[in-house]
Amino acid sequence: MEKSKKIITIDEFFSFVEMFKGSEEDQALAAEIYKNAEYKDKDILDRLICKALVFGDRDSFIKGVSMPITISTLYTKNIVALIEPRKAMNIYLDILFKIIKKDE
Repeated sequence: MEKSKKIITIDEFFSFVEMFKGSEEDQALAAEIYKNAEYKDKDILDRLICKALVFGDRDSFIKGVSMPITISTLYTKNIVALIEPRKAMNIYLDILFKIIKKDE
């Protein structure tokens, strides 16, 4: 029987972000936990985590989870276009707005 995938919480999301901002060991551990986690909408989460990270931390995340991504996919309008048709959009929009607010 396949485990059902869960929706990430805001606290879980930002815990991953903090781990991906940490030491190389923290980043490697976060990548393994994240890759093996059974979250819904990993395509959205990948983009949101990338948007929350910058420079080397972003590169480490992309390499750590073997994610094909380009900078253009990180534009807010592209992420919102992915979020809109999803059932859990409120969580993802809340995460996106918190990321944007931290950038200000």
